Amino acid sequence: MPTCQQTLHRRAIPFAILPAVFFALFYGYVWLRVDPRLVYHQQCPIFMVDSAFLKGFLHHPGGLVEYLCALLSQFYPHPWAGALVITLAAALVCLASGTFLRQMGGVRVRVIHLVPAIPLLMLHNQYDHPLTTSVGLLIALLFLNLYVCLFLRSVILRLAIFLPLSVLVYYVTAGPYLLFVVLCSLFEFLTKRHRVLAAFYLLSALAVPYVAARYIFEVGIIDPYTHLLPFHRDIDPSATSVALYALFPLVAIAVSLRRRPDRVAPTGPDTTTSPVAASPLEHGHRAQLKWICQSVALLAVAAGLAFLSFDSESKTVLQVDYYARHEMWPEVLQEARRLGAPRYRLTTRWDVNRALFHTGRLPYDMFSYPQDPAGLLSGNFETVTQKLSRPAWANLGEIYLELGRVAEAQFRTHEALEHLDERPEIVERLLLIYLVKQQSDPARIALNALSRHLLWKNLARDYRRRIEQDPFLSQDEEVQHIRCVMIEEDRLGHVTIETMLQQLLERNKRNRMAFEYLMAYYLLTRQVGKVTLNIGRLDDFSYPGIPRYYEEAILLDTRATDDQDVSLHGRQISPDTRQRFEAFFKLHDRCGGNKEAAREVLMADYGESYFFYYMFGVTGYDRAFAHSSPAAGARQ
Repeated sequence: MPTCQQTLHRRAIPFAILPAVFFALFYGYVWLRVDPRLVYHQQCPIFMVDSAFLKGFLHHPGGLVEYLCALLSQFYPHPWAGALVITLAAALVCLASGTFLRQMGGVRVRVIHLVPAIPLLMLHNQYDHPLTTSVGLLIALLFLNLYVCLFLRSVILRLAIFLPLSVLVYYVTAGPYLLFVVLCSLFEFLTKRHRVLAAFYLLSALAVPYVAARYIFEVGIIDPYTHLLPFHRDIDPSATSVALYALFPLVAIAVSLRRRPDRVAPTGPDTTTSPVAASPLEHGHRAQLKWICQSVALLAVAAGLAFLSFDSESKTVLQVDYYARHEMWPEVLQEARRLGAPRYRLTTRWDVNRALFHTGRLPYDMFSYPQDPAGLLSGNFETVTQKLSRPAWANLGEIYLELGRVAEAQFRTHEALEHLDERPEIVERLLLIYLVKQQSDPARIALNALSRHLLWKNLARDYRRRIEQDPFLSQDEEVQHIRCVMIEEDRLGHVTIETMLQQLLERNKRNRMAFEYLMAYYLLTRQVGKVTLNIGRLDDFSYPGIPRYYEEAILLDTRATDDQDVSLHGRQISPDTRQRFEAFFKLHDRCGGNKEAAREVLMADYGESYFFYYMFGVTGYDRAFAHSSPAAGARQ
């Protein structure tokens, strides 16, 4: 028969199951639900493989954490690897928490040490959580455990250990150093080791960053205390991020208050008549039952908070942008249909219209999505200054380059490079522009810059090989297309969208993107007469008949001018479009001039038509979402 100790050992094995199950679920959730590719796309962390890049992080507190996080973030484009990095960081934070809490309370911690993983997961649900917060927190906890586990009884020795650790932790982590000091102070105070020492530690939390800021690094007074904390001035603080840092001292205090007193052996004449103490096996049964209840509660709370905190619309916005940057046009349209109209950014509209063009659906489906004139193309972008998930001015540079406005594209791309550092995808776009313009020296500089980026070295090597064989990539399909449509005298300066697109068509009348964008511009600005005048340009392309929205615009033009003798250059408007036109205005006229009533009546059957946009200035997509989710607009 097994001994009592063997039985207890076997019963203790299930306690190790919870962390394994918890972090397996954590990993799967981050991999499949959060998708670290989108986190990388949102934050675009730069990591270069040279000493100059490293030196830039050595001159300020927290630089080493930033450097390490920049390296670890390079795993994010591979979702399984990025999820592994995020999960390991959270698991190590919880492991370090458990070690510290055991020292604080003198008790086993089987569930509570896993709680910090929940706010960490909630922060990643928002897609703007920097990895530096998790890693800085982890390093502070690791140094904390080094301090509390040394078991030094001498006050002098503990102080001698704390002081160099304090300086080291501050230099490595910056802001998270404050948590390290607070927890060291609580450890000294609550375990009744030396409360004067605890007070001295708190004073050091004020002194060390001040000395560093004033005499060593020459930075402002606030930044040395808050840099890399989740409520730094450059980061929008949230209740979750504040709760994450507040969790550690609060739990440490709670565990310390429940510290078990030393067991005292019973003595005296009543010992023979005292109640029989519970056997170890009975105690094990109770502990297992308690652990099961706590585990179920933890998993339920984690699942509930993960569900409630997940920003699904932010994910969809990022997916649209991510697919557009990778030219996955059908996926762009698929995700855009799931996005509420108030969450359509300016760049989202640009991406959707580019996707419609590349899938051949711009003249047929553009009013199936939210539209406005600025959502096609911007001629004056200087008023947009906010940083977006994917820089809007870089996005605009891509559109200009594809259209053939190469000088304008170069200007926008340089602008993006200035505002957003040396992001590799922007450097690659600049390299392509230089190759199109056959500027070898700037192209070589851009290629060398691209080769410094860790994840782009192979692409840079491929470019270098191709350039050696063909200096200006004259056989490359994309380069050939841009040279075919580009304007020779492409000068910067204010020019209207209409004039710009007309110039592109004068340069190459078969520039299909310029033609469809010009027609879309006329549709969006409700210049139906100009749509009619340009129908003859259809002969330069292989359209089967007249595209749907051009037909609808022509009918609206004939209705407005009462001119039925419109030249369609041998083409005809389909009977189905004429029938829909008559039915639309029959319903419209029944409303007797009540515009709001007419809009509601027509939206269901005609919301995706150009008739509806022309009459009401919005698409049915906008109106349908406004009615189904009125609170969404307030959030935006």
